[in-house]
Amino acid sequence: MRRALALAGVVLILAMYIITFILGMMKSPATDGLFKAAVFCTLTVPILLYGYQLVYKYLKKRNDTIVSTEKDNEKSTRASKK
Repeated sequence: MRRALALAGVVLILAMYIITFILGMMKSPATDGLFKAAVFCTLTVPILLYGYQLVYKYLKKRNDTIVSTEKDNEKSTRASKK
């Protein structure tokens, strides 16, 4: 799953670079706005993906800690009942 998402992210970033390059060479009244939007997306999408990755790692680590703490509590409760 992670590899598929990483590959999709790489394809998306490459597509944005190509679109930015093509828009930079076009001569049209809308080109300036489209070029600015493409550059903005080229910068923000990787930053957002990195941020999502950090949040995911933090939440997963936190969840693992909570689950292991609950298991330890269950073990100590069982040991005290015996």
